Amino acid sequence: MGIAGEQLAGLQGKLEQLQAEKQVFLAQADVYTQQKVAAEAKMAAINADLAGQKALYPTLAGGKLEGAVTADSGAGAGEASLLAARIVRNIACRIAKEIEGLVEPDNRFIIFTGTERPNFGRWRAFRAWIDAIVIAFERSDAKLAEADELRTKLEGVEIERVRGGEKESAVSLTAAGALLDFGVKLGSYFLTDYKTSAVTVTGINDDFLALAVASRLKKSWYPARWMPSAADAELATLLEKVNGPQRASVSKIKTAQESAASFADLAGKEADNGKKLLFQEVSQAYNTVVQELTAAQKLLNDLTAGLMVADTKGVPLLASIMEEKAISDRLEIGDKALLLQLHVPIGSTYTKKNVWTFFGRMPFFVRGGVALSYSVVEGTTGNILKTGQFAEQSKFYRLHEVSSE
Repeated sequence: MGIAGEQLAGLQGKLEQLQAEKQVFLAQADVYTQQKVAAEAKMAAINADLAGQKALYPTLAGGKLEGAVTADSGAGAGEASLLAARIVRNIACRIAKEIEGLVEPDNRFIIFTGTERPNFGRWRAFRAWIDAIVIAFERSDAKLAEADELRTKLEGVEIERVRGGEKESAVSLTAAGALLDFGVKLGSYFLTDYKTSAVTVTGINDDFLALAVASRLKKSWYPARWMPSAADAELATLLEKVNGPQRASVSKIKTAQESAASFADLAGKEADNGKKLLFQEVSQAYNTVVQELTAAQKLLNDLTAGLMVADTKGVPLLASIMEEKAISDRLEIGDKALLLQLHVPIGSTYTKKNVWTFFGRMPFFVRGGVALSYSVVEGTTGNILKTGQFAEQSKFYRLHEVSSE
């Protein structure tokens, strides 16, 4: 066999080898085709199962099998409030332990919340108004005594007097007007319903904090929840202090008016200029007494009417004065003011998205907390005896775990 024959035989061998490899490749292609068909069938089965699962959970969005959670506005707020409330109760226990030794056994804590502070404005204004009325009646009595004394000097006296009655009466009228103006301005303050505003919270508030602390103290008083209803003897005494002079002033005004008219008549008939001036001076003195007594009566009448005026909550002013006085009296004998404020509630949530969401496991977590403070104040001096601040929050819980915590 020549060279050409050998080359032909080699090419024939390679051709046979390539044909054999082709058969192998074709066999592998058949296997891959079968695998593809099987994979497509499997995918079709998965898609069919997915469609079935979506039919069971119609609220889930379509798409990949990754799960989805939709949280409405305010979702978890109730659970966050419960967790925050538990934090408040725990802190209340610690506050009670910290302050329990600050009052004597016969005394107690008086609880105030939020921005509320015991300034006793109505009680103080009431006493100031009583004092103003007493001063007004005392001044009128002094003027009456001066008028009576001047009257007695007229018998058998004939002198030329320097004209000064008008100036003196002008001073008296000015004083009476100033006293009346003082009463009006004091009355406007007296009837003002002072309010101070507090932070608005969801679920828990200053009242909840106050009750939580009160439940852990041996002795406490929370005026926002209860006030004594017994009549106050000191208030009755103060009112009688001005009611007595007021009753007496009725006859005094009548007598002073008659005397003023009588001496004015004498002055009109008197020819002697010296005596005329004396008669006019006495008449003016009694007119001043009438003006002073009338101004004092008006102060008392304004007070009496104002005591029955109700504030925006329907509470009469007299009741508010009695409440403030009751608190003031207790602070003066050793009770301590406990000032509590819940500054802000804390609530937060988060969600987790994964395949388990799709199968119904709740991926919603919530936690709650608070920031609050307290101060214990000595009632008569205003000294702060103890204070504390707290800012705490819980761990994250699943919603269904909150109720069992």
